[in-house]
Amino acid sequence: MRELRRAFGFQATWFPDSEVRLGDIGVFRGGQFERKASLEEWGIGWQPRVRPGASPLYEHRSEGAVDVSSAGTAAGGAPAVTAGGGIDVRFTRAGAVLFRAVDCWSEEIANIGEIEEEMKARRREKKWPARHAVVTEVVHAGWATVLISDSRTDSARLRTTADATALGWDALTARARLEWAGGSGVSTRILSRGELTPLYRARGVLRRPFGGPSVRFMDEPGPGPEEAVQPGDAYVGDVYSDMFDHDDEDDERDEL
Repeated sequence: MRELRRAFGFQATWFPDSEVRLGDIGVFRGGQFERKASLEEWGIGWQPRVRPGASPLYEHRSEGAVDVSSAGTAAGGAPAVTAGGGIDVRFTRAGAVLFRAVDCWSEEIANIGEIEEEMKARRREKKWPARHAVVTEVVHAGWATVLISDSRTDSARLRTTADATALGWDALTARARLEWAGGSGVSTRILSRGELTPLYRARGVLRRPFGGPSVRFMDEPGPGPEEAVQPGDAYVGDVYSDMFDHDDEDDERDEL
């Protein structure tokens, strides 16, 4: 998840075939987004919109740790996979990632400013539970393939039933589907799966560390420099699983 966040700027959905929805409210627990409610259920109005300029393709493989090849080679050295042919994926370290999502589109909350104001107001009133986040943007994938290695010697042999020759990466999401044809140790295996939500962004109420008890928000003007935002102040920002994890003690305290 950290690797894909560095590559794309999104939180990766874990597990990859889990679903997240725009406007969901929940907590991160062990890297997973655990839905608790939604903006609608909490009486908060919002409007969705398709995100302009969103990428239709997201692809990543761990640098120097994933090799994709096949028995045939096309002009220019790209691996060629014909109908019924195979493609080999080899990993050279544990935890290496091969990720490709195509036919993607993104949606986001249009009135995000209003949502942030509502989150801050509820936090002031102790009605916004600690470490609860709102899903504010979701990437939908028409087709996605995700492989994650368990050791540095893992491998996968995939078979495609594509009707036409596919070159290199294109074989990994052939619409005719990929099938597992053998391999060893791959811990995560998502092959040409359709209609996934593999990437998303979420926002939560944060507090600057090492400050006093006062609460003011970043967008609230003050009368002078002495009123500037200080450490300890609360604000709304992007949050991720490794910085906003929710544990059993949080459940017991139900901290507000």
